[in-house]
Amino acid sequence: MNKFDWKKYVMVFFLTLGIFGLSFLLSNYFNGKKLDSLENIYQKIATNILSTETKFSLLRFASCDDIVSDTTFDNELTQELGDMAKRVKYMESQLGANNQSVVLIKTQYTLLQIKDYLLVRELASRCKEKTSVVLYFHELNCKDCSRQSLVLDDISSRYPKVRVYWLDRGLETPAMQTMASMFNIKETPS
Repeated sequence: MNKFDWKKYVMVFFLTLGIFGLSFLLSNYFNGKKLDSLENIYQKIATNILSTETKFSLLRFASCDDIVSDTTFDNELTQELGDMAKRVKYMESQLGANNQSVVLIKTQYTLLQIKDYLLVRELASRCKEKTSVVLYFHELNCKDCSRQSLVLDDISSRYPKVRVYWLDRGLETPAMQTMASMFNIKETPS
């Protein structure tokens, strides 16, 4: 009778091992698919960043008449930045805020926002256009940032003419340090 019980335990062990192995393979398969999807998002964001940077360069040389009469440029840039923000948030939720790819994309996105802010200021000054801008400085471990973020999401969706820039204060780039210094940002949210 002991031999029979032993065989039963061995069979249960191998059956459990097989189920575990199958679960492991399926998990790896689906994680691979998720990573492929995130890599596609990464590539789209990188392409959008390059495209938007090129657009910024072109707009620097455009005449005020072209820019003011073409209201689509403002809506397109705002929409592009909004789409990139959603993709960055998605990548952050899937891979974590400290993932190297996420930090790289957030840094590129933040630099793009700073470039957009500078372009908007330059065009507003040069073309005497009124603009509404919100510079929102936040950090990863900020307690009130998520509540502030909800309010600013609502404002940006209700008022497309208001440009909201989501600047991650935790990114250690010279541009971010300069922006924080220029606006005397000591804590977040600001």
